[in-house]
Order: sequence, then C-alpha cells, then structure tokens
Amino acid sequence: VRLTVFNRRREINIMKYIGATDRFIRIPFILEGFLIGFSASIVSSIIVFLGYTALLNLLSRNVELKMLEFVSLGEIAFPIATLFIVFGSLIGVLGSAISMRKHLQV
Repeated sequence: VRLTVFNRRREINIMKYIGATDRFIRIPFILEGFLIGFSASIVSSIIVFLGYTALLNLLSRNVELKMLEFVSLGEIAFPIATLFIVFGSLIGVLGSAISMRKHLQV
C-alpha cells in the first residue's frame, strides 16, 4: 500500500488542489489495505492448518507420543482463522492509514 501511495502521490496532490476531501482520497487505499490484509490472513490460515495437519500425522506415528492426546484441527480451526482474519484486516487498514497520512498533508 505504501508503494501504491508513493506512486500515486501526484494524483493525490492534484485531487487535493481541486478540492477533494481526505475521506474521498483515503477510502480506496483503506479498502486496498483491507483486501491485502484479508487475503494474506486467508493464505496464512491455510498454511498453518496444512502444517498443523502434517505435524499431527507425524506425531501420531511416534510410539512414545501415543499416550498424549492432541487437539484436533476441527476444534481450533474456527477460532484461529477468525483471529487471523480480524488481525490481518486490521493491520492492513492501519498500515494504509499510516502511509496515507504523509501524502494527505499538502
């Protein structure tokens, strides 16, 4: 998002000079940050779940660890995915808001 803002700084300055409000300029960048954070959280959730499944399969074959009971993926998938999505989207929005602050002060 920061690179996008930097590449479009001339357009942002022109919009400011002709009277565009900060909110009108900010919304597309905030949405872009949200979408980047959301998609990154989905990808990271998938990677974590695949890694956890592989780890469970590996540990379940170990004879010494048969007496331990591991948490199944079904029990932890929803809470972990929810946390990833919420925090990923929030970080994307905050990152784009911070990077926009510099270029909106014309």
